[in-house]
Amino acid sequence: MARARPRQPEPPPALVEMAQMWDGVAVRTVLLERTRRALTIGESHACDFFAPVDRFDPGAESFAIVERVGAEIHVRLVAGVTARVERGGRTLSGAELLATGLARRDEATGESRLRLLPDARVTLDVGGLQFVLQRVRAGRFDLRAALGDLDPRLAGALSLAFFCGYGAIAIAVVYAAAQAMPDLTLPFLHRAPPEVYTRGPEIELRMVLKASSQNADRVGSPLTGHDPR
Repeated sequence: MARARPRQPEPPPALVEMAQMWDGVAVRTVLLERTRRALTIGESHACDFFAPVDRFDPGAESFAIVERVGAEIHVRLVAGVTARVERGGRTLSGAELLATGLARRDEATGESRLRLLPDARVTLDVGGLQFVLQRVRAGRFDLRAALGDLDPRLAGALSLAFFCGYGAIAIAVVYAAAQAMPDLTLPFLHRAPPEVYTRGPEIELRMVLKASSQNADRVGSPLTGHDPR
């Protein structure tokens, strides 16, 4: 009797990144997480991306342009929405998507559904507005997109707090080093007292004063009574 093969675990739901482009730069990025079903466009505040309804024809203020259908990701192409797919060095659009089977058209509704493959990059044109779709790996985090979605005042406050934190850490390190090495003398901070050069008989006085100073250091200061021994 042949043993039944162990059931392979199902792959986790795909993560999809959708970015709104302006002059070749992503100005807003939203991630379709595993717990979400769709990404939406429209004029409602609940939509992921704003798009005037007169630029496409969904018949509602909110339109799910990207949907999760089982393990697949579908992009809904309605009137006013066109797609271009870049995959394997080739670019497909229009009728080519239908001919290759990447997109399927529902004759009853006039809507086409495009499958988003793992190695494909899809560019959508919604009445002049451009969006880019692609699958992303788990664990990838787009810091630029996350900061871009923050309120400018909050982003500025976070940046200020970040740099102030770095400054506080640097000051604490320098203070701790100074406390641990109190006798440390940095050459570039140390300035020796200027030496007065004398001529003639005055040189003898300078030598006497220098010898007296050395003796005082060995014996003790007559003013303080401190004995270095």
